[in-house]
This record gives sequence, C-alpha cells and structure tokens, in this order.
Amino acid sequence: MAVVDSSGLEVLTRLECRRLLVAGGVARLAWVDGPVPVIRPVNFAFDEERNVIRTGDGGIYEAAARPQPVALEIDSTLNVDHTAWSVIVEGMLEPAPDLRARRLPLRAWAPAPKDNFVQVTIEHVT
Repeated sequence: MAVVDSSGLEVLTRLECRRLLVAGGVARLAWVDGPVPVIRPVNFAFDEERNVIRTGDGGIYEAAARPQPVALEIDSTLNVDHTAWSVIVEGMLEPAPDLRARRLPLRAWAPAPKDNFVQVTIEHVT
C-alpha cells in the first residue's frame, strides 16, 4: 500500500526514486554560494550511487572543487490529468575524477566545451 504525506500526495520509495534517476536526463542542481542560493539546469547520468554531470569551467565546476552539500531535482508533470512526480537527491557535489564517469552517455547541450565531470553522491533521496 502506498504511503501518503500530509498533503495527500503519494511518497515514492527509494527504489522508485532510483528507477526514475536511472533514466538520466535534465535536472536542477542547487547549492549555496556565499549568501546566495544558486540553481542551474544540468544534464546528468546515474551511475551506481551517484549522479554524474558534465560541465564546463564555470560555476558548477568551481563549486565541486570545494566539495559541498547540494540538492538535485528531477521531475515530470502532465497538465492534462494533473499527475506529476518529483525526486530530490541530497548529497555532496565533488569532482568525478575516475575514467568511468567519462564513459557515461553524457553529451554537452551547449556549444561551449564541457570537458569536466562532477558528481552528486546520493546521501538522501525522496
């Protein structure tokens, strides 16, 4: 039987969240940079217990150089019947130095070089 929260929404299990993450795709990455919250769209690939992001030399790569807590959110909505789901991963953003990350199916969407790989470890998922 499904667990329902105080708003009447079904709560996804960790296994259901993992199934949705495995598909990869587009997400929003959020962290705090000094006094300012930062949210950026990213494309990611799921790899065991981490989400790998391909990025350039800018803000995301700089944030990963100072490992820090972040949130990564993926979701989907259907306006026709008002159904939706959302998965939020809380973890650490850090460089992904291993060669395995470079073999994941991650293509840069922007024309600028995106030759760096960072990862978000999965410490908590809802």
